[in-house]
Amino acid sequence: MGSRFFIRNLILFGLLASSNMQIPFGELEKKFELDVDFLLGVTELVGHIQGLYSITVYADCIDIHPSIQQRIMDKFMVPVNTIGSNLSRPNYHKLDNSRIRIVLFTGLNDTILVNLNKTDVPYSDNFYMLAYASAIKNKCIELDFIEEVFTLLWKMSIQNAILLIRGEFMMEMWSYLYMGKIHKIKLTKPNSYLESLRKYNYRFSLEVINDPPAIFWYNSSEQADVTGGGNLSVSGPLGLIIINFLRHLNVTIDIVPIPGKQTSQYELFQQPDNLRAENGVNMVGSALLKYSPMVTQSRMCLLVSNRRMIPFSRFLDRLVSPGVHKLTFVSSIGIFVIKYFSHRPRSFVDAIFCTIRFFFAIPLPSIILNRLPVVDRFIEVFIIIFVQILLSSNISITTSALTTGFWEPPIINVETMRASGLHILTEDPTILQAFKENILPSSLADLVILVDEDTYFHHVTTLNNSYVYVVQAHNWQIFRLYQQQMTNEPFEIASEELCSKWRILGIPLNPKSPLRFMFKDYFYRILESGLREQWVHSGFKKFCEFNNLKKLPVDSVDSWQPLSIEFYSNVIRAYIIGLVIATLAFVAELLHNGYRRKNVKKT
Repeated sequence: MGSRFFIRNLILFGLLASSNMQIPFGELEKKFELDVDFLLGVTELVGHIQGLYSITVYADCIDIHPSIQQRIMDKFMVPVNTIGSNLSRPNYHKLDNSRIRIVLFTGLNDTILVNLNKTDVPYSDNFYMLAYASAIKNKCIELDFIEEVFTLLWKMSIQNAILLIRGEFMMEMWSYLYMGKIHKIKLTKPNSYLESLRKYNYRFSLEVINDPPAIFWYNSSEQADVTGGGNLSVSGPLGLIIINFLRHLNVTIDIVPIPGKQTSQYELFQQPDNLRAENGVNMVGSALLKYSPMVTQSRMCLLVSNRRMIPFSRFLDRLVSPGVHKLTFVSSIGIFVIKYFSHRPRSFVDAIFCTIRFFFAIPLPSIILNRLPVVDRFIEVFIIIFVQILLSSNISITTSALTTGFWEPPIINVETMRASGLHILTEDPTILQAFKENILPSSLADLVILVDEDTYFHHVTTLNNSYVYVVQAHNWQIFRLYQQQMTNEPFEIASEELCSKWRILGIPLNPKSPLRFMFKDYFYRILESGLREQWVHSGFKKFCEFNNLKKLPVDSVDSWQPLSIEFYSNVIRAYIIGLVIATLAFVAELLHNGYRRKNVKKT
């Protein structure tokens, strides 16, 4: 168990201990050749883990020939930097580029130890190998001295270190954990680190702020084996990664929920130094990822409708261009004038009906056509052909649009976004600032509407495409599972122009936490095993259960289907009303004619 990093190092340390390596100060000249040869072998093994690009040797008062620096350069062909107690701070920074540090010191008062802390980067992850050279032959080191050395290293923010000292019979290797206080670890086998971690029964702290569906906390004892019986659990892919990591280490945690919701700035975990939380589940920017791997890349984007259907009430506006409306209006006036003045007696109502009949391309019987004036004949015979073609094409287009759907143009840039007439909905108060700072297009800032979280969630889960939404890409990659049962997904991430720049996100680890060296290796193994994808589905399932989303949406039954008879119900009603009006007009005309005949007979 445990990190591959520590397993390798502890195996390495075991080899070193079994060699009975001794670096007593008084015998350095006699045993130095043998000790240096083994130290070079250890350095080579550590280099496979840490990367062997250059080595820094901290040495001040030990003068051995040939020098250890020369031996390292001869064996590894890498630059070797030397730091002594008299080295100035500017020169120190020029040399501070080695991940492997070999420190030879003769006691806590050795001036060489002062240079270990000359760095502007806290919580160094460089690997320090401290070899204590005693001036007294075969002197056994006391435990108090070991604790004093580690206390000094802790104050210097150096935790990735081992101390090589002489024990009663052989060389011993010690490391330490800081869990409220210094805990010394004698490295005797590969799992010494984890055994010590569990032995002290230390309860770690885990901070969580809701950022669904990637991470959220809820009241449940499902994870009592990790929380030690607590009534809080976390879920979502990120939450499950951390929980299973802690379960893998067999340690217990206290889940500390933070009120509110994660914002687009992701600045929550810029913590004060006195904050004890070992881990924060939420992902943050790369500036805070000293010990965390890159979990994902993310950015803010507009979530736009994939296929937004035009309402039936606007079909005539969108199917027929404005120029056609103007041409129809002008030609209607011309047809009306011709019909009105070419017939006697002149009837206003007859001219209107003739104009309507003309534009619907209703042909006239030959006997009636022969009675028309010459102007009417030309209109009926020649222009009616064009009207029939135009009417037929309009009927075909309208029928296809009604059957398959008539869709708005896709939103692909700022211009199409403004032309859509839609507003941008968000529940994150920092989003408006992102628009104003041109992280997202500043020209769209006036379209942003801030709503409460419940309203936003309702619109998104009902797939309301009357708005455009702002989402974090990594959250949307998970929430897309909500559309997995639909043939055509209603929403999609907008194009590059409507998104912010990509940024690296990872899980923040407290730089003082003893867990920080183990998480990278665990995460990479999770990627190789494919468990992460399983946790994405498991986390989303818990998210749906937590938010009472019992059924995932499916495609509408009427989508891509022929038009039913019910669709024409309004046209049928208009037809029936027209028949009723015609019947009433017929009855009224009969009564009127009968009344006139009676009056004629009386006279």
